[in-house]
Amino acid sequence: MKYQSAIFTGNDKQRRLAKHKLLSIAGALCLALFLLGYVFAQHGAAAGNQARSTYVVQPGDTLWAIAKAHTTAQDDPRVFVHRLKKLNKLDSPLIQPGQCLLLPTP
Repeated sequence: MKYQSAIFTGNDKQRRLAKHKLLSIAGALCLALFLLGYVFAQHGAAAGNQARSTYVVQPGDTLWAIAKAHTTAQDDPRVFVHRLKKLNKLDSPLIQPGQCLLLPTP
């Protein structure tokens, strides 16, 4: 009678197998969530690296003038203005003297 507990019935084996499968699925889910978080963190870091410097807005400055001053003749200033607005979360092209803007890489 002492050794009877060491013998598993069919139900016990099924429970152990189900528990093993559940733990495997939970482990795979945790790994997937970790990898997904890592990918999003890397994407956020790459987006943050686009800003190379800052620019303090002077009286009379416009986004277009700032774009023209920070792009080459081959670059399209409209793209720079769009990226400048997106990087600084500007809803409109209005900027104020003294405002500090992050400059995207050209």
